[in-house]
Amino acid sequence: MKKNPFKWPLSAMCGVVIIILEVIFIGTAILLWPATSEPFSIFTNYHSDLGNSMPGYNSFLGASYYNAAMAIQGTLLIMFFGGLYVVSQEDDERNTKLILGQTLGIITGIGLLMCGVYPEQLLLMHLLWSLIYFIALIPAMILVSKEIIKNPDYSNSIGYFGLIVAFIDIIFSVLFTVLVLIVMSNGALQPFMLFMEFAGYWSSEVWVLLIALNVLKVED
Repeated sequence: MKKNPFKWPLSAMCGVVIIILEVIFIGTAILLWPATSEPFSIFTNYHSDLGNSMPGYNSFLGASYYNAAMAIQGTLLIMFFGGLYVVSQEDDERNTKLILGQTLGIITGIGLLMCGVYPEQLLLMHLLWSLIYFIALIPAMILVSKEIIKNPDYSNSIGYFGLIVAFIDIIFSVLFTVLVLIVMSNGALQPFMLFMEFAGYWSSEVWVLLIALNVLKVED
């Protein structure tokens, strides 16, 4: 592994920085959650509640950390998926699927970036970009994971893990669509739905990190 990270492949560098930002910026946003609000919990809050500075939610500084992280991580995600050409093989059909996965991944990054531009209190725009994020992320993860499984230079376990994470995101998306957008009542399933959002979001970042580390190993 090259010691100078500026000489790392684009996907590797961006994948590692994404997880660092998550720990530092999102961790700080959680720590800055005010005592005057209800305690923050993965069973009672959406992930994007951290970017909401309205009364009853996060402090202005905490929300600023969160929204900055979303914008920066979204930009890095665009570059991460753009750099995944390193996974390509000498097979036109496989490369077409990979390019489609990369394209959807870039759209995912744009969605995440715009979630930082339009925080949760700007509900309609935030909801629009959140939906774009999840709608693009799921097929992107499936397509890229399948190509990783087929590539002998990459660990099959990363690809299978990606498929599992995509399934988690599908469960959350279905629950959110049915309970929030259609029934408009979260009910008893709300804690499970919110937990699945966090599980899917953080697991997808672990998937990105695993790919980044594998890229480093292959390209070294």
